[in-house]
Amino acid sequence: MSSPALETYLAGADPAAAALLTSLDESIRVAGPDLDVAIKYGILMYGLHSDWRTWVCALQATKKGVSLKFCWMTRSVCCGRAVRC
Repeated sequence: MSSPALETYLAGADPAAAALLTSLDESIRVAGPDLDVAIKYGILMYGLHSDWRTWVCALQATKKGVSLKFCWMTRSVCCGRAVRC
C-alpha cells in the first residue's frame, strides 16, 4: 500500500531508486503503522502525529544512491522538550 506522499516523491526521484524506495517505505510502514508520511525539506519523512520537528526516520534519493536517516531524540532535563542529541 503506497501513500500519496510516496507516489509524489517517486515521480521526482531517479527511476533506478524507485524499487528500493518502495521496499524501504513498505518496511517502515510495517514497523511503524501509526507513522505519518510527508515530503519535508525535499525528503520523505515519517513522524508521529504529523509532528515533523520530531520525525522518526526519512528516505532520501540522490544521484549517488538512497539513504535511510534516523532522528535520535531525547528529553531535555531542564525544560522537558524534545531536543536533538
